[in-house]
Order: sequence, then C-alpha cells, then structure tokens
Amino acid sequence: MTLFLFFPGEQFALLTENSEILIAEDGTTIRQESILLPALAAITPPTQNLTVGVYASFQVGWTPPSRDVIVTISTGSLAPGMVLNGSSGLVVGTPTTTGTYNVSFQIYDEIYTVITGNVQMIVT
Repeated sequence: MTLFLFFPGEQFALLTENSEILIAEDGTTIRQESILLPALAAITPPTQNLTVGVYASFQVGWTPPSRDVIVTISTGSLAPGMVLNGSSGLVVGTPTTTGTYNVSFQIYDEIYTVITGNVQMIVT
C-alpha cells in the first residue's frame, strides 16, 4: 500500500508500507525519511472460564481502539458454539462441549500491521 500526499507547488510525498516517506521538493530532489506510525498493541484476555449451556462473550481487543482492524483465528479453534466477529473482535455464543480450547488470534490493521493474542477457553 502506498499513500500519495500532495502539497502546494511542486511538492509531493509517498508513504510506503514500511513506514518510509519519500518527498520530492522540486520535482527532482527526493528525500527519504523514516517515520513512526502508532503501534497496534493486543489486549486479549488470557483465560476465559465458560460453562456449557450458558451464554458468554468476551472481547479480543487492541490499542488504540479507534483503529480499524480485522481479527482472524490463526491457530486452534473456539469452543464449539462460540463464534468470532472479525470486524469487532467480539467472541459470543453458548458453549456446547466441555474441554480446554487454545486459540491464537491475529489482528491486522489498515497498514497491515499484524499482532497475535492468545486465549485459553476452559469450558466446564
């Protein structure tokens, strides 16, 4: 992904996926600078104690909360009866089977930063 930024006169800038900015000041001179974009940090509840037949929900969260993300399951599986909303990070449902379920979530933001959070669901 490349973002084009235009400034008055002859200046323009390109923001690349590796957080570098390329600036053309007069149409011929290019200056390259690295910039720091806000970090995406996972906040995932590490253990969820659930009960068969009882509705439950928990949030796979991130910081800052205003960033748009996509949440996916990278390894493992949710307890049967539970589902993930990939755009909100909300896991909801009524567990149907006892057991311990380990799942890793990957969270992608709009600039393809990837973070991972792990959850253990213990269903009794």
